[in-house]
Amino acid sequence: MPLIALVVLGSSAFQVSVLAALSAVASAVIALPLGVRIEHQYKRPVMITADLARCLLLASIPVAMAFDRLTFTQLCVVGVLQTAAFVAFDAAERRAPEGTDPARAPSSRQQPVRDA
Repeated sequence: MPLIALVVLGSSAFQVSVLAALSAVASAVIALPLGVRIEHQYKRPVMITADLARCLLLASIPVAMAFDRLTFTQLCVVGVLQTAAFVAFDAAERRAPEGTDPARAPSSRQQPVRDA
């Protein structure tokens, strides 16, 4: 998207930097709360919804260009929302490391096993 802002909109270097920074800041701010929330949901619907959201968000850019309505603000909004959808997809895609069985994990209330 920075390239679109630079070539199509003729944005300044500062605006392109702001566009790139917004996505990075959005990723940092959204990752932790969204990851915790997604951890306790069914993963597949979250992944499908995130992919559809990214598709629609990114498709809005050429549509706006075709109607000569593309603005820098739209690129910023699409960048932040697309980053949020990517973080949601990535959080849903991650699994527990292979070889770990949640049923066998010790509870915090269990007494440690002592050798006799």
